[in-house]
Amino acid sequence: MTVDMRAPISQTATSGAHDVVVRERSIYPNLKLRMYTTGIRQNRLARMLGIHEASLSRIMNGFREPTGDLRVHLAEILQSDPDWLFYKMQVNDEVPFVGNHIAVHQ
Repeated sequence: MTVDMRAPISQTATSGAHDVVVRERSIYPNLKLRMYTTGIRQNRLARMLGIHEASLSRIMNGFREPTGDLRVHLAEILQSDPDWLFYKMQVNDEVPFVGNHIAVHQ
């Protein structure tokens, strides 16, 4: 399993035997809202964009930034203003960190 570490790590806190890493990322709530209101599913939108569904998922969940061209293409498909569509909302995730590895769900 590969963990995408491109999201900046803002701080590490110690709690007993495990450390917790707080990762900041930006999500696009308007992108999800527009997909819902248009009825376009993620797999169909990814095919229309010519990208893998996993790549679109990473964009929607804030683990990857879309390129300028991809933003424009998404806005055209979803018939939305790119600035509105890609409004960012900050999310902080607490990720368990054991030793020098990120703990994986068990």
